[in-house]
Amino acid sequence: FMGTQITNLKVYPSLSLIDDHAFVNCESLVEVVLEASETPLNLGFQPGSDQHGPFWQSPLARVVLGREIAPTAAYASACDQPDEGIFSNEHSSEEVEGKLPEVQILANVKTLHPYMFSGWAMTSMTIPAFVTEIKDYAFYNCSALTTFNVPVTVESIGRNAFANCASLTSIAIPEKVTS
Repeated sequence: FMGTQITNLKVYPSLSLIDDHAFVNCESLVEVVLEASETPLNLGFQPGSDQHGPFWQSPLARVVLGREIAPTAAYASACDQPDEGIFSNEHSSEEVEGKLPEVQILANVKTLHPYMFSGWAMTSMTIPAFVTEIKDYAFYNCSALTTFNVPVTVESIGRNAFANCASLTSIAIPEKVTS
């Protein structure tokens, strides 16, 4: 679907894998809904890929996470740049600015992965009480983010999870967080 004009994407539980370029440069794609499921959605890189995240350069304004994301080993080990995050908007932040991006996380999601929402123009974020881990750089370069609410269920916050969040003025880290 790379480069198509789709505007909304609904991923049903029967889909098990999305490769890294699946929805790259979909200039009209503003909403992604991962339907609720107890089965994780796998994300992977193709051999020889330049390893951009699956929605790179798509101006997402709303994401509903109804299931856990399970990056393949290749994706997890290679995801080390802002444009490789799952819903990264690092290269299209000007398209989402002012649209108050929205992220809704449903009960099946426990982990927020590296660079997952890097570059998003959201101003606040409340993580639901079932999330237990926020990985490295999960909210990297969310420059409009001012407040972030971390539930007591979170046990681990990765390094630089909030790096370059220049407007962040309020965050409370629960006692349970050990790393």
